[in-house]
Amino acid sequence: MNFFQYGIQGSRRLNALKLWLAVKSVGRRQYAAWVEKDIELARIMAARMRRQTDFRIMGPNTLGICNFRWEPLSPDGSLRFSADKNDQLNEDLQQMVETDGDAWFSFTRLNGLVALRVNVENRNMEQNDIERLVRVIGRAANRILAQQ
Repeated sequence: MNFFQYGIQGSRRLNALKLWLAVKSVGRRQYAAWVEKDIELARIMAARMRRQTDFRIMGPNTLGICNFRWEPLSPDGSLRFSADKNDQLNEDLQQMVETDGDAWFSFTRLNGLVALRVNVENRNMEQNDIERLVRVIGRAANRILAQQ
């Protein structure tokens, strides 16, 4: 049986060694606690983004990843822009936050739409960092809308 085909870090560039060394150096219990913390912080991020009227969560938050999309709304609650324009706005938002140096996250495509992707992996990250990130994203979104 080729176990490398079934693991999370299995074959190329000896990736399994990195995972094995990490688990061996801190122990399974600590490594599991870190993963659980990442998952919880991603859930908090999703909860905060759900409270923002112009953002929606894209997909489940089953790992330490939160995918969401910025879709500015008109006063009547309908989408203010087309899907293509919203794709561009999401890319612009990610780029603005990165350029400002306030935070870093990426974007991806989910179901054909651009989605912003926050991957929680920093051992030092805490809930207040998530709260700050939500504020940074909101400020950048407001700056972009002011330019429209």
